[in-house]
Amino acid sequence: GCLYLLLTGKPPIAAKTTLDTLRKVLSGHAPEPPSALAPGVPAALDAAVLRALAREPARRFPDPRAFAAALTAAAFA
Repeated sequence: GCLYLLLTGKPPIAAKTTLDTLRKVLSGHAPEPPSALAPGVPAALDAAVLRALAREPARRFPDPRAFAAALTAAAFA
């Protein structure tokens, strides 16, 4: 969530109230790609950030090194 916030200036899932934010999270609401809020974000970085934020643990990176490798690849794509 921190990287998403740094890229976009907004949290990955937000609403007007804390309760509404929790409802979005519990209902499976997915965050927008960072590039939707910050047009300069490359597609490879979008993919890495969204994968890291995946609701299902099996869809996330297996470990921090894999996430770092994806970020490095996105930086040089």
